[in-house]
Parts: sequence; structure tokens; C-alpha cells
Amino acid sequence: MFKRCCCQGDRSPATVGRHNQIKAERQSGIVRERSSRQQTRPGAVSILAAACLVTVVIFAAFAIDIGYICLQQAHLQAAVDAAGHGGMISFPEGEGAVLNAAEALLVKNGYDPSNNESLQVTFEFGDWDVDARQFTPVSFADANCLRVHLVDQTVLSFFGVLMGRDKYSVGAEAIAILSGPPRDVSVVIDCSGSMSAVMSNGQTRNQNSRAAAINFVHSLDDNDRIGLAVFGWEDLTRNDYQKTAIVENWLQFTKGPVLSRIQQLNAGEYGSNQRTNIGAGLRAGLDVLLDSTEQRPPYQDLNEVEQIVVLLTDGLANAAEPYPVPDDGPTGRLPLSPYTESYDEQESITRWSNTIKARGFKLYVITVGDSADSPIMVSAASPPDDVEDSYYYHIAEGPDDSLQLFNIYREISNNGRIPRLVQ
Repeated sequence: MFKRCCCQGDRSPATVGRHNQIKAERQSGIVRERSSRQQTRPGAVSILAAACLVTVVIFAAFAIDIGYICLQQAHLQAAVDAAGHGGMISFPEGEGAVLNAAEALLVKNGYDPSNNESLQVTFEFGDWDVDARQFTPVSFADANCLRVHLVDQTVLSFFGVLMGRDKYSVGAEAIAILSGPPRDVSVVIDCSGSMSAVMSNGQTRNQNSRAAAINFVHSLDDNDRIGLAVFGWEDLTRNDYQKTAIVENWLQFTKGPVLSRIQQLNAGEYGSNQRTNIGAGLRAGLDVLLDSTEQRPPYQDLNEVEQIVVLLTDGLANAAEPYPVPDDGPTGRLPLSPYTESYDEQESITRWSNTIKARGFKLYVITVGDSADSPIMVSAASPPDDVEDSYYYHIAEGPDDSLQLFNIYREISNNGRIPRLVQ
């Protein structure tokens, strides 16, 4: 016989009622728990939704303000880029022309430098080191670049006011230089006794020539090579033509030696009885371009290098230099001594200048003073082309003649160069 469990077998009304009561209590507890959860969940979601909404609004506000700031930053940058570029176009015309052009372009782009309450505008001339990418403030006379800095302190805030910020300050900066192909430059300076004549600023032609040439060398790019020749020099090894010229510095990238030597030059550098042998100066200037102490790196295309001679003289030749054979040929070397043939001073200038130009070199000629033999010097200079209307410059005696000399050297330095933004 099997025995049944009392709880299973006991089907009395009391037992069944007790089981039903327990089951009902359990079901009621579950319902109450579910009901409690359903009643508390809507409140928690509302709080979370409100917090998220506030966060979204804050981020949206900042996104709108930041977007507007970036837009104004782009406008500022475009304005200073235009000012720097336009200012450097006027660089050969002088400091005032540069500043006027830069300010006009800022005004055209909506930023008036005279509005000191909302704008801070700074124009600086400087020396730009291409390799180090470094700007060093200098005077206009020594500068090769322009830096334009602009700050707008009135950029509106749309939602920043909620955080107590109703305006923003936004700034932009641009540095512009004049750039072009690399150059080999032969500077030729007259150091004959006549260069001791005084100019309008109380300084001698020699003193002004040195100062202007130093500024010229400073203005050259780091990719330019520079050399120096002087005429009015006595060569005692010659039989006939003892007044000649000498190469002081061969072509090199380093400016220091050339600058140092120019600073030392005097009228009558190699003797007080020197004569003005302009043909010799041209010959020595050509020698500088034919030889160098520092070669260009192999990655530079020599066909793109611009080679120029810059001759400064009082323009009155009273001595000659034997010219090469063939007369106008590209060799540019002195014929063998002794020099028994008679050479005319003007013919000497013509033959040596033609030899320079026959090699494709550009020849700038600067004459100082009223005694210059202008017709022969005009013909010596390179003919006009797409770059220059004239390669000949004459400075007559009178007011501002020294300033003209500085401006001419600056113009030559900038010829063929175009503005380029470096920052």
C-alpha cells in the first residue's frame, strides 16, 4: 500500500483555502512591485530628459558661438593676408607707400585701422629668416618683409551671454615677403678719388654708396649669392694700363664677409691718384660671376638662377681696360699681356658691358653726380625688357640725392620679385 503525503492528500477546505490565500498574497506582492516600478519610472525619465536637454542646449549654444568666431577669424585672416600682400607690392616705393596700401586694403575688407575702440592694428617691418622661419623686427631700411597683426575685440556672442560673455576678441596675423628666383649678384663700387665729393646729406658719395650697398645686401634672400668688386685699383704688374679693378669677395651665400668689406671701403681705397676705370669695374664684376667660393646645391636648377651686375660710379671714365678677344664674345677674360694696343675709355666700357650682356647677365648701372657721361652709360646698361623699363639710373646733384641712391638700390633688390605670404 502506498502512503500519500498529508499535504498532497489533504484536500480539506481549510487546507485548500490556505493555499489559495498564500498564492493570492504572492500575486498581490508582484502586482504591487510592478505597480510601484511603473509609478516611479516616469519621474526618473523626466529628470534625465531635462538634464540632457540642458546639455544639448549648452553644446548647441557654444557650437553656434564657436562657428561664428571661426567665421570672423577667417574674415580677419583674409584681410591681413590681403594687407600684407598689397603692402609688399608697394615695397619698392618706400615705407609710406607700403603702409598706405596695407591700410587701404584693411579698410576695403571692413576693418578701419582708425577705429581704435574695437580694432588693434600693428604693422611691423622685419627681416625674415627663410631657414629658421623667424621674424626679427628691423627698420624699413633693413627690412625684407612686412608683418600685419589685427585684433577685433567686438565679435558678438549669441549664447555666451548666458555665461556672462557678451563679446569675444579674435586676432589674425600675416607675414609677406618679396620672393623670386635665386640670384647671383655682383656688386661693383667705384672707389676712385672722385667719390669723396659731398652729397646733399653732408656725407660723401663713398659714404652714401657704402650705406646703400649694405642695405642692398641685407635685402637679398638666403638663396642669393653675393660678391663684391672694386675699381680704382692699381696693378703694378701691368705694362700699360695700370689702373684697374679687383675682386674683393667671390660669390658666396654668407653675407658677412661682403658686408664687412663694404663697410671698410673708402674713396681712394688703393691710392689717392687712382683714376676712374669703369671698363675695369665691369671686367671685375664679370669675374665675380664667373667664379665662386660656394657652389649651389645640386637640387637648384642653374637655368633658373638670375645673374646680375650692379655697377655704381660717378660715370666719368678717364682710364681704359683692355677688352677681351673676340671683342664682344662670351669668354669675358682679359687678353694676355703686355697690352700694346691703345684702348679708348668709352670703347672699353662698351666692349666689357657687351661681354657681360652676351652671357645673358643683367647689367644695372647707377651714376652719381652731374659729371656722368650719360649716353655711354645708358648704352652700357641692359636694354629694357618685361622686367624693367630701364636698367640705367642717374642721380643728379641736389636735394635728396642720397635718398634717391638708397631707393634705387632697394628697387633693384625688388625687381622681378613678387609678394608671397610666409605666415
